[in-house]
Amino acid sequence: MPLERTRRLLRESPLVALLWLTLAAGVALEVYLSVVNLDPGDAHGVWTGVQAFLRHEPPYRDYGDRTVYAYPPGSFLVFAPLFALPLGLATHLMVAVNALSIAGAVVLLMRAMGWRFDSALVPLAGIAVATSAPVWVTMFQGNPNGPMLLAEAVFLAAALRSRWLPGALALGLGLSVKPLLAPLLLLLVLRRRWAALVVAVVVPAGLAIAAVVLVPTSVKWLTVSIPQLLRGSLNLGNVNSSLAGVLAMFGAPVWVG
Repeated sequence: MPLERTRRLLRESPLVALLWLTLAAGVALEVYLSVVNLDPGDAHGVWTGVQAFLRHEPPYRDYGDRTVYAYPPGSFLVFAPLFALPLGLATHLMVAVNALSIAGAVVLLMRAMGWRFDSALVPLAGIAVATSAPVWVTMFQGNPNGPMLLAEAVFLAAALRSRWLPGALALGLGLSVKPLLAPLLLLLVLRRRWAALVVAVVVPAGLAIAAVVLVPTSVKWLTVSIPQLLRGSLNLGNVNSSLAGVLAMFGAPVWVG
C-alpha cells in the first residue's frame, strides 16, 4: 500500500512528491551533520547527572564544566534507559531519538488537524520545522527537547480526540522532565477532566518521589538547581537562559530579574 500511494503521488502531484523528497533529504543531512559535528554540551550534562544518580552520588552539583544537571528528580528515571549507556553511544542515540520524536510530533499534529499527506502544506510545514533554529540547536547540542515536543504533541492530539487519559499520561511524562509544560494543565482544568488532571500530576510527582527515595540527595533540585535557574548562575558557557538572562536580553531593568 505505501508503494502504491507513492506511485500515485508521483503521478498525480509531482510537486508535492518533490517537496517530500526535499524534506527527506534535508532531514537526513541534518541528522548526518548533527552526528558528525555533535557538540554534546546538553547531552553531556544529562549523562553526567544520570551517571551520578545511578551511582547514588549527589547529582545536583557543579562539575567544573557545562555539566550542571537542571532537570527535576523524576527525569533521572525517564533518562536512565538511554543515558546509562556510554557517553558516545548515548549522545549519538540522542540525535536519532530527537529526529524521530520531532518527526513524530509533526505527523501527529498534522493528522490531528486533518491535513492530508498529499497536500503541499504537509512537507512545507515539515521543512519549516526542520530548518528552524530551535531544532538545529536541539540536534547539534543533543538536548532532549525532541521527546518533550513529542509528549506535548501526543497530549494535544489525544485531547482533540477526547482521549484525555492517554494524553494526560504523556503530559505527565513530559512534566517530569520539563515543568515548563505545566500551562497545558489548564486545558484539563477548563475542560473539567479531573481524572486526567490527577494522572498528569501524579505521574511526575510519583517519579520525583521515587527518585528521591532511591537517591535522597536528589531533593537538592529544590535548593540548588531552581535558585540557579532563576538567578542565571548555572554554568552553561556563554549562554544565560535563566529568567534573569532572558529579561536582560529584552532590556528589562536589572531589578526585574
